[in-house]
Amino acid sequence: MVHPRLSIASALVILLGIFAPICQSQNDLFLPSEAYFEFLEIAFDNVTELDLMYTMLGEPTVSGLSGVFAELSSNVSDECLKDGWTLVSDVLTFKEYALQVRASNANPPTPITMAFTGNVQYLANFELCVAVKENPLREIPMTAKVCDMNVPPYPFEIGLCVPESCSDVDLNLFVNAVLAKYNMNREVYFTCVIDRPWTWDSIFVMIILCLFGVAAIVGTSYDLVFRRRKNTETAVIVNVSTTQEETNIDEAQREDEAGRLPLKEGAPQTGSEVPTPGSVPSANEHDRIAENIERGEVTTSQAVSSGNVILHKVLMSLSFVTNGSQVLNAKKPAANLGALNGLRCLSMWWIIWYHCLRLLRGTRLDNANYVFREIGSKPWFAFNWQATYGVDTFLVLSGLLVTYLTLKQLDKSDGKMNWVMFYVHRYIRLTPVYMVCLGIWTSIVIQIGEGSRKYETFAGGRAICQQYWWANLLYINNLVPYPGNVSQCMGWTWYLANDMQFFIFTPIFIILFYKKHWRRYGVIALVSVTVASIIITSSVSVYWGFTARYYDVKYNNRSEAFPRDADRIYAKPWCRVQAYTVGIFVGFIIFKYRATKIKIPLVWNLICWVFALGVMLTIVLAMEGSNTKPLPQWFAAIWLGTRRFLFASGVGWVAFACVTGNGGPIDTFLSWNLWLPLARLNYCAYLLHPVVIFHFLLTKKTLFHYTPYEHFFFFWGALVTTYMLSLFISLLVEVPTIGIEKALLGRFSKK
Repeated sequence: MVHPRLSIASALVILLGIFAPICQSQNDLFLPSEAYFEFLEIAFDNVTELDLMYTMLGEPTVSGLSGVFAELSSNVSDECLKDGWTLVSDVLTFKEYALQVRASNANPPTPITMAFTGNVQYLANFELCVAVKENPLREIPMTAKVCDMNVPPYPFEIGLCVPESCSDVDLNLFVNAVLAKYNMNREVYFTCVIDRPWTWDSIFVMIILCLFGVAAIVGTSYDLVFRRRKNTETAVIVNVSTTQEETNIDEAQREDEAGRLPLKEGAPQTGSEVPTPGSVPSANEHDRIAENIERGEVTTSQAVSSGNVILHKVLMSLSFVTNGSQVLNAKKPAANLGALNGLRCLSMWWIIWYHCLRLLRGTRLDNANYVFREIGSKPWFAFNWQATYGVDTFLVLSGLLVTYLTLKQLDKSDGKMNWVMFYVHRYIRLTPVYMVCLGIWTSIVIQIGEGSRKYETFAGGRAICQQYWWANLLYINNLVPYPGNVSQCMGWTWYLANDMQFFIFTPIFIILFYKKHWRRYGVIALVSVTVASIIITSSVSVYWGFTARYYDVKYNNRSEAFPRDADRIYAKPWCRVQAYTVGIFVGFIIFKYRATKIKIPLVWNLICWVFALGVMLTIVLAMEGSNTKPLPQWFAAIWLGTRRFLFASGVGWVAFACVTGNGGPIDTFLSWNLWLPLARLNYCAYLLHPVVIFHFLLTKKTLFHYTPYEHFFFFWGALVTTYMLSLFISLLVEVPTIGIEKALLGRFSKK
């Protein structure tokens, strides 16, 4: 029998032992050196797939195992040795199942192919491999599974189909023993796709979700039964309950009408910032009726008994029917700051667009060099990487809304404010759904679906969260552990930590702005904080030698003693507060002139719009091409210190102009009614969109070949899925907790 001298073993040997150390980096493209070509000839002339098999089997014996199998008989499980021996022997005799296993292996690339594509991950044919099932009638003696062979310290992975009886430890021992026969000591390791048992934390999170589900069923059932009661005695309560708390959904509306502080301002958030009118009684009327019941002015024959008022509110807060109708209500109130909804949503979409490419780059991309050298060099591609400015938009809107709404509340209440409830409201508004989403990220999604390295990726995140979940609970995860990185527990939630930290100190500025004779001090304080942030950011960048764009070589080597991804600027509050202070200032200006119709002359309005949009566009595109030659360090320091303030100032102008009626067609678009229900889901969308993207990519059985068109469709799939899941989680967890908080603590907010 003649066996062709195949290239599989040769490529494997080159990839494991020779390719990585003898290749040199040239302008981010991996090109093999001359030493590679010398080895290529030797390897292909001397090692074949058949050679490897005979190395494994050794000389045939009558008594039992030989070759590598015999050498490892005391370390590898008996079943794995038996199945491995059988599989290799059956490949040599061309048995169908064995050839199916062999065909399931990833096709190893030549080093030249890998060099020019930048692809270092090659997946096995998952479905073909797992279709190998033990079957005596078809002479199939084993079942098979997919494992990835990893080659440290390089990021190279190749998928193999192996006997299911072999553990990753067995495979490590076996492959390294084979490589040792060729004087290669790479110490490869395997990660296998297997069924994982449910852990205690996964079970706990599922129980929590089930409890929320049961509560939703009870609340929805109560709502439906209550709605169907037709007798006159309960007619008033029917009308009241059908609206149940627009305030459960539109939190800023609650604050505007009921005289309390916003639970969550800015983006991402659940509610609109102003009332949503309708044909049903308002939140004030609902509260008034409830208060009348409590005071005895409405009898129990006319309404629910006073002892059941809170229970009634709680049950109605759990209803999918009531809450769903309010979340999806697109009717815009007359006083709505509608343009902020559009800004919020578009910024969220920009971030999702960015994360689609960013997470794709690290998981399933098969043409990285093409993306980053060919497509990445085009100016428009900068909009992919600069989407982090979308978070600055969130900070601007957050500072704007908390300042504007709180000043309005102080104005209505003659300067009185329950500052304790100011913070309690905020914490309860944000935290329950945040912790549930964290639990889904660390414990539930890891159990759903299967794919190459999916378990290991999510398990890594879970391990970090198990150690530092309390930092997220306290909103200090951008500081603990210090200096940390933006890939910590649920890494993208560094924004929530910053936003909460800024919120804590915002009343200082609000009080100064509320007192007319103190306003100059408020402006001085705000300017001082902004300037200090710019100086600190520039100084830190100079000290650590940070460049204006992403370079491997910095201006100094101080960072070499720290992890490469250590964060010193990106998520630190003293560097990101600039955008928030812009929002505070714009919120104050809108409040100050709320009763005055500001009409900016057309020419000046156009000049301001062109200048603001020009600055924002410049910030996004300015660094394109800067990697061709180094920039002076003084310029890099100024750039890093001021860029986010300048972008935030542009956003502040857009918000101010649209809210004051100087936005023209831009205001019309940003105030589109469709943005309103989407804006209510933005908070959950921010929490969940990386979960959706990661899950899709890590359960994908093939690599993703990037083109702008495929990115476009991938984005829309991720966007729609994210908002669908966000709607479910919002109705299940977020909106009910807001309603329950209102029912139990609402009276304290009035004091």
